Amino acid sequence: MRGDTATDRAHPLGSGSVQFVGFEQRELQDDLRVIPEEGLALIAPLADTRIENVDGFWWRGSRQWFKIPDHCHTTISKTADGLRSSPECGSLGTRIQRLRGGISEPGWVDDSGATGHATAYPF
Repeated sequence: MRGDTATDRAHPLGSGSVQFVGFEQRELQDDLRVIPEEGLALIAPLADTRIENVDGFWWRGSRQWFKIPDHCHTTISKTADGLRSSPECGSLGTRIQRLRGGISEPGWVDDSGATGHATAYPF
């Protein structure tokens, strides 16, 4: 049930989540780190496992980080050119984020200024 933890109360539209599909476990361990919604301890993802309460992730192939808004789940798959995102975002959360001037869709953001992250690029 929503609303019964501190994270649920802080993120009433739900925290972001991510799942990596089509990767070898070694690729996940070597090239990706998930950024938790709370705290600074980065998470090495497991293949085909949904990770809840995330802010985004770092990928070795980019100095930007991938932001996942609170109201979105994103499935990440690899392509010949890099990564592909298949987001599912709640329409209410998207509208609220747009009204607030925040990031409303998952995507790559600069690690500086308003979109800088407290975690450091880990690769």
